[in-house]
Amino acid sequence: MMMEWLPLEIQASILKLLTFSDLQNLKKVSKHFYHLVTTERDSWLRDMSLQDALPCSKSLFGLLWLSDNGNIEAQLKLAVILLYSRTADNAPTKTAKLLFGLEKSGALTRPITHVLIRPPWSDARICRKEMVFQELKKRALDEDNAGVCFSIGVIHLRIERCLDGKKLSEFWMEKAARLGDDNAKYFLPEMMTRPPGWFGANRFETFAHLESGTRLSRMRDLREIASMNCQNAKIRLCGLYALGHHDGISAPESRSVVRSFFAESKPAWRKSLFCFQHDIRPYMRFVLVDWLIEVATLKSFGSSMLHKTVRCLDEYLRVRRVKRKSFQLIGIACMVLCSRLYENDVLSVREAVWLTDSNFTYQDLVLRLAEIVAALKGNIQRTSILDYLQVLSKLKSINNNTASVSGFIADSTLLYADTGLFSCAVVACCCLLMANLTVEPDSCPWNEELVAFTGIFTRDLRQPAIALHENCISMKNPEAMKLLKYFSLDERHTRSSGPIARTDIVSYEKLLSFFEAEESRRDTVHCPLTSSTVDSHRSAVIAGDSAAFEDCNIDTESETPHLLSSACVDQAHTRARKRVGGGYQNGALVVGAGRESESAGDALPQLKSVKYT
Repeated sequence: MMMEWLPLEIQASILKLLTFSDLQNLKKVSKHFYHLVTTERDSWLRDMSLQDALPCSKSLFGLLWLSDNGNIEAQLKLAVILLYSRTADNAPTKTAKLLFGLEKSGALTRPITHVLIRPPWSDARICRKEMVFQELKKRALDEDNAGVCFSIGVIHLRIERCLDGKKLSEFWMEKAARLGDDNAKYFLPEMMTRPPGWFGANRFETFAHLESGTRLSRMRDLREIASMNCQNAKIRLCGLYALGHHDGISAPESRSVVRSFFAESKPAWRKSLFCFQHDIRPYMRFVLVDWLIEVATLKSFGSSMLHKTVRCLDEYLRVRRVKRKSFQLIGIACMVLCSRLYENDVLSVREAVWLTDSNFTYQDLVLRLAEIVAALKGNIQRTSILDYLQVLSKLKSINNNTASVSGFIADSTLLYADTGLFSCAVVACCCLLMANLTVEPDSCPWNEELVAFTGIFTRDLRQPAIALHENCISMKNPEAMKLLKYFSLDERHTRSSGPIARTDIVSYEKLLSFFEAEESRRDTVHCPLTSSTVDSHRSAVIAGDSAAFEDCNIDTESETPHLLSSACVDQAHTRARKRVGGGYQNGALVVGAGRESESAGDALPQLKSVKYT
């Protein structure tokens, strides 16, 4: 073949473009390709995608070979399959070895072991997960592994709701914290003051009951952990700042931290999911998410777990093409995983199969669990819309009724397929804005406090808020109108927080009128500008004299930058001159007759009001 004559470097580059199944078939072509594929040790093997490459008699050797070469997907798939296998020889030892190696390699963004072997365990004499747990403990005592130590500590909290279990958990958490695990550093102080069996409840509990010195020390530790990019610590720190607990820093500095946290939120994807998915349509996702909401209501799962489930589903749809016959299986598999992470009462594999009316088998669901964990590289813990909304709801200006309505709107956004085109922070702000318009229609729904806290302006919320209202609340989309009968969300919130329905939310027309009023308000300046004051602005900017601005006493709208650049002032001069037919004479701005007030309104459209003393 012609390819055999090419240099080995070029042949290796071509191999990078092949899928796992193509590589498996290529080995059968000739001894040359068999030798090339099986002896290749390039780094691309670690990042090779293994879509639909499930462990079976035909692909098992290839997966083992990729696993030995450090491929994360292969290692995760093998670990999950061995964990549920009843026929594999020495499966607990092999599973523990794979999980231990994965956690130690640093390839995972967060520990995943405590999710995969999470209790409750079987009452039978031999439980595979319990055997893996004991094997991991033996390995962790002999060799340092921060991720495994953290997972062992979490599992002890789950299975032993007594004082001895808490002490064992603290031992493993302390070891994980010494080895540098930021999650262990975050949870360890909480464990010292909580009863046995606690894990992750009430993340926004204040430190008001502590002494001032202890409270200050805890806040400093929390800031340090948050600086390590620990999402749990960031969310709690921002929630405490929203409650007014600054402890050691000023209020402007705390608001700056929160703004940075909101700015980190980026859209999950740039194009619609369905530009990538060929066999799945938006209405199919709508029906699936509505069914998942019904399952969550049946199991009394919280909204946080529901948001994480849909986020996990969307992330999987972003990286893997899905066939419609397996779409329901993927959705319930995501819920099985997220329930193990966020709920006390988990959704078991057998129960999940029963909920699908036995359309799938136990083995089908286990294989899909392995595929999802592998495709997401074990990262199923992602920040959701509800995380940002919970931070916003801690502000003193947000009452309980507003928080409840905003939670309903946030849950409604799960039904919209293209919510990921907007960042989670922006969607959370849209939910709060619509809730404010619903509960307090006469007040400003997005005031200066919210702008200063989030760094997000009203103009940033127009497009996403209208899109979310059209597709989730008013259902103006013709395709969405057909799905009105699928709306388990109304029943879920009626049970939990009283009668709330889509019809109670602010109308589409009122939302549009609010944004139109905001645009017209931004384009209006409430007092005229004179030539002397405009020139004083320009001179102050050029000279860098901040005192000159203080003397002018400018009150700007929240969207306006704190300082005007010289280019901005020059642009204002030019626009005013063009509109009123005026110009400069002896260094002063001359305004045309009959349009002085209009020129003043057009000169600096970003200013809300200007007062001069």
